Amino acid sequence: MGRPIDAVEIEIRDEDGKWYYYRFWEPRVFRANAVQYDAATFAAFLGPVEGVLCPDRTDDAMLLFEPPQAGAAA
Repeated sequence: MGRPIDAVEIEIRDEDGKWYYYRFWEPRVFRANAVQYDAATFAAFLGPVEGVLCPDRTDDAMLLFEPPQAGAAA
């Protein structure tokens, strides 16, 4: 069995070489990044995942992030 999602750590480095953990599982972090990805990058990031439900900023609604379908207009 694989590691639980909360145990997955992705380290990224800034321009000065300082390391940070990319907490993609946190809704605030995921929302902020998902809207910045182009279609190909977002599809690659999700891999085999068909979609991600994430609370909106007010926690009153859920947002569905899905990779673009092949052949769909961007």
